[in-house]
Amino acid sequence: MGAAGSVSDYETAEKNSDASAFPPAFAEVSKAVAEKKAAGAGDAELLAFAEAECASKALTVHLDKEYSASTGRGRLHVTASTTPAAPAAAPAAAAAAPKPGERSPRDLEASKVDWLSGVVVETNKKLLATPTQTFVVLTDGSQAAHRAFEVGKTLVKDDDTLTVMHVKSDKDYTEHEFKADTIMARYDSELTGFLPEKRRSSLLHVKDDKTTTKSFISEWVNGLKAEPDEGATPRRSHRMPNFLIVGFSGRKEPTRDPTVLGQVADLSLRTVACPCVIVKRAPTPGPKTITTFVVDHERCWTAYRLLLAIMKPEDKLRVVTLTEGTDNLAAAEALKAKYLAHLHERGYTGDAFAEHYAVDVLTKAAGVTAAKAIADIVDDERPEYVALATSPKDHIGSVADHLIRSYKGNIIVMKG
Repeated sequence: MGAAGSVSDYETAEKNSDASAFPPAFAEVSKAVAEKKAAGAGDAELLAFAEAECASKALTVHLDKEYSASTGRGRLHVTASTTPAAPAAAPAAAAAAPKPGERSPRDLEASKVDWLSGVVVETNKKLLATPTQTFVVLTDGSQAAHRAFEVGKTLVKDDDTLTVMHVKSDKDYTEHEFKADTIMARYDSELTGFLPEKRRSSLLHVKDDKTTTKSFISEWVNGLKAEPDEGATPRRSHRMPNFLIVGFSGRKEPTRDPTVLGQVADLSLRTVACPCVIVKRAPTPGPKTITTFVVDHERCWTAYRLLLAIMKPEDKLRVVTLTEGTDNLAAAEALKAKYLAHLHERGYTGDAFAEHYAVDVLTKAAGVTAAKAIADIVDDERPEYVALATSPKDHIGSVADHLIRSYKGNIIVMKG
C-alpha cells in the first residue's frame, strides 16, 4: 500500500474513484478486506492484510497526492505490475535491488527521518537557549483552528510572541469566511486587541497548486533559523517556533471521523522539527495542568525542560514514569530522583513544590501496553495538556499517535 492512511481513508478514496478503471484483481482484495472488517479486525490488522493481499497480486495501491481526510476529497490509484510478484516465502534480501546509483524508496524515507532527527537535535538546543517563546498558530478559518488560537493566547507570557499563519489555497468554491483575506482580517483584528505590535504578527503564504498545505508548512518550519541572520530571505525572516499550534481537524470537522487526524495535525508527528500543540478543546480558565510521561531518554529530558519554559507560575506539572511489576522499579525510582533533584535545584521545595509539581512512578498491569496505560491515566485525570516526547518517523503506531487519536484533551508532541 502507498502513502500512510487509515482503512477509512482508503475506503473513502475508493468510493470517489471509478472502480471500472481498477485491475480486476483489486475487486478480490477489496471484498476480502470488507469481510475481514465485518469479522471485527482492527485498523492495523486490516492494513497489514490488505498490503499482503496486494503484494501477492502484484498490485500497487496509493492515495491521490491531493487526498484530504478532512474533506473526503481525493481518489484511489490502483495499478497492476507487469512483473510477477516474488513468492511469499522469498527472503527480504531477494527483493529487487535498486539500479546502480539509485536509492530505494525505503532508503529515501530512512534518510529523510535521519535528516529530520539531526534538525530536531539542533532545534531543541536553540529553543532551550531562547529566553522567550515564539508561538505560531496555523489557521484555515475553521472552529478547530480558532480553538488553537485561543490556546495560543493562554500560553503567551512575559515577552513571548504570537503569530497567526495562513496558507492560501482559495478555490472557486471556497466560502467567504474561509477566503484568505477574510481570515487575515479577522486575526489581524484579534491580535491587535491582544498584544503590542512588537509581540504579534500574521503571516499569509501563497502556495502553488502542486504543493500540499502539509508539505508547505513542513518545509517552511524546517527551513527557519532559530534567529534571523544576515542575508535572511523573506521566507527565513521569522524565528523558528518554540511551539507550533494546530487544530485537531479542519473545516469539515462536524462530519468527519473524530479518530482520524487532519493532514496538518498529522504532520506534527512526522515532518516538523519543532514541538507542536495539537488542540482538541478550548482552554479552561485558571491554572493549567500538564502531565508528561517519561522514560530514561534524552528526548524526554529535553521535552521536560521545554515544558518548564512555557509554564506560568500558577500552573502545575506532573512527571510520570511507568513500570511493570518490580523488574525495573529501581531504574524508575532513579529516574524519578533525577527529575526531583533538578526541580529542587531550581528552588522548588516544600509547599511550593507540592502545589505546582509532582514526580510519580506508576505501575501498569502486566500485559497492558504503555499506550493503553497512559490513555487510562489521562482519561481519569483530564489534564489540560498531555505531553509526550517522540522520535521523528515515517510510520504510524507510536504511543503519541495512539494518544492523539484517543485523548479528548490537548496534546503537546515534542521530538528528540
